[in-house]
Formats: sequence, structure tokens, C-alpha cells
Amino acid sequence: MPFYTCFAFSDSLSAAQKANIAEEITRIHTKLTGAPRSFVRVLFHEMQSSDIFTGGKPLPCAMIRGVIRAGRSAEVKKQLLSELWTML
Repeated sequence: MPFYTCFAFSDSLSAAQKANIAEEITRIHTKLTGAPRSFVRVLFHEMQSSDIFTGGKPLPCAMIRGVIRAGRSAEVKKQLLSELWTML
């Protein structure tokens, strides 16, 4: 099953915003892969801005990590990344 973890700074997203993001991730994933909506899992993990770094410096924005099944084409993966990045 596809599993997406959304890392965000503590209290930066409302419940409605989280629901909207989860809906968009589900929409994007199912549109591009044909997977049933009920397969898509989305978890929000909140942290302090001092908890995540890139290149040794604090990360300035939220991040999504997706785990999908093996066998998806490079084109599907590329399109998933593109649409998720646009959404983020």
C-alpha cells in the first residue's frame, strides 16, 4: 500500500489543511497509478523547526516522503513527484 508521511512544523497546519493535503495526495496517487483510494495512507508528523536539516542547515519548509510499491514506471514516479511538489 502507498504510504505518505508529511513532515510539518508544529501547529503550522490546521485540521482542515491536513485533510485537504491528504485528499490531494490521495487524488494524485490514484489518478496516476489506478490504485484504490482506500489503499492510500497519509500520516502527518509534526516537529520543531530545529528538528530537520538539509545540507547541514535547518529545512525552511515542509516535506513529504512517499513509499509506493515496486514496479511503478519511471514516468509514473516522475509524474507523482512533479504533482506532489506542485501541491506542496
